[in-house]
Amino acid sequence: MKFLNNYKRTESTRIRKFNNEYYVISCEKTYKINEIGVVILKYLGTRISTSELADKILSKYSGVEHSKICQDIEEFIKFLISENIIMEVENEL
Repeated sequence: MKFLNNYKRTESTRIRKFNNEYYVISCEKTYKINEIGVVILKYLGTRISTSELADKILSKYSGVEHSKICQDIEEFIKFLISENIIMEVENEL
């Protein structure tokens, strides 16, 4: 089971809301993200699993399978890592 406390935003990453739209701003690029992306970024660094986060998302947005949301969360995290927006960290248990 993957937990979001294994990740954190890089120092240069910022999230901004402008005209009811959300943006992730890093040193090199700016990305427009949706509300679910904001929720994922909000929970980075917390001890919540991708499955538990998917449950939270499902409570607000219905009509999508739990497994699909988990897959989307993991793909979004991989994208954020590849763009140097977040990084993996070691956590002490």
